[in-house]
Amino acid sequence: MARENKGVLKNNLFLYLTEFFAGMSVMAVELGASRLLAPYFSSSQIVWTIIIGTIMIAMALGNIYGGKTADKFQDPDKLYGRIIIAAIWIALIPVVGKYIILGISALLVFTVSNNFLIIAAFCACMVIFVFPLFLLGTVTPSLVKFSVDNLDDNGKTVGTLGAFNTIGSIIGTFVPTFVTIPAVGTSITFLIFAGILWSKFIGTKIHTDLPISVSEIGEEEEAKLPKFSTVILIILVPLILILCSTLSEYIPSLETIRPVLQFVGTPFVALIIAILCAMYFLGKKQGYNGEQLKKILDRSLRPTGQILLVITGGGIIRWVLQDCGMGAVSYTHLRAHETCAD
Repeated sequence: MARENKGVLKNNLFLYLTEFFAGMSVMAVELGASRLLAPYFSSSQIVWTIIIGTIMIAMALGNIYGGKTADKFQDPDKLYGRIIIAAIWIALIPVVGKYIILGISALLVFTVSNNFLIIAAFCACMVIFVFPLFLLGTVTPSLVKFSVDNLDDNGKTVGTLGAFNTIGSIIGTFVPTFVTIPAVGTSITFLIFAGILWSKFIGTKIHTDLPISVSEIGEEEEAKLPKFSTVILIILVPLILILCSTLSEYIPSLETIRPVLQFVGTPFVALIIAILCAMYFLGKKQGYNGEQLKKILDRSLRPTGQILLVITGGGIIRWVLQDCGMGAVSYTHLRAHETCAD
């Protein structure tokens, strides 16, 4: 079956990223759910069982519905419409979630005499989390329908979608736990991942032309592009070097080579090594000569300078807010609001 030549359907990477962010958001919402319910029902194993169970129910129903609608309507607008509804719902959870929990508890306290916490927690999960996760559950079967061109490569395509979903789920597990919830709290975490889903919807509505440096690439050049795994490995080079430098301080057997690991693990040195690897594997190995590499490096300075300008501007604003006292006032206000929300 040939795919319709329509909009985002022509871009498999966009579909894979949709799967990635959907998987990430599901796990982030699951972890956020435990934080939202904890003040009212605790964070015991029973509550976690209820959260995981209701989410699995929602995802299963979403998979079934998504598969049926994908067969009937091969229109990505319907899928991304469901994603934006899920994003809006998730964004509203930190605003109205606690009131829904209190309302359900008030209704059940007069009607349930046994296992009140279990029943109330289950009902709260069903009302608050099942609908948005049901909508996110429709993503995978719909994307399978959109991304499969023919039966010859459908296994590879489905496997790639599954990999993107799993990687997104892994990131969606670690980022809320170790980064966003400790840094900005549960409420802002819900808003962050709702914003990620919103961005996937906006991406289907706003179309921009490719940069000149990219649009100049012809079909014959696209065939010579490096492997995706090569690009990922080059990106991981500085991270691996920095990680080795850090681990060398805690592993006695690495004491003899610790100075070397700490030198190559210095962020500045690690990034230079990554650049040299990119110049060789993405340049020389692809047939570029020295003059062509120089032009590519020259063109890369412009976006790099823009990024540095934004970072520098942000640093200046940070010091202005800190020195005038606004930073401390804003921090105190936000933490007080988060404490009330939790």
